Amino acid sequence: MPKPPNEAMSHRLRHIALGSELAGEVLLPVLLGLWLDSHYETSPTFVLIGTFIALAAVAATLLRLVKSRSN
Repeated sequence: MPKPPNEAMSHRLRHIALGSELAGEVLLPVLLGLWLDSHYETSPTFVLIGTFIALAAVAATLLRLVKSRSN
């Protein structure tokens, strides 16, 4: 049985929001690391730090999502 239009749209919007959140969590720290590396000429130090921060942020978001789904 198909979902009502409002429920289906709400479901899609939640997925778009989650995708945007994950993309921001990855892009912002890495881009900031690139900028800092170019500014201080320390390549690849800040990119690596940004990458690890991004991985931790994505892991925390996914854990939060799994915990909310399991309740």
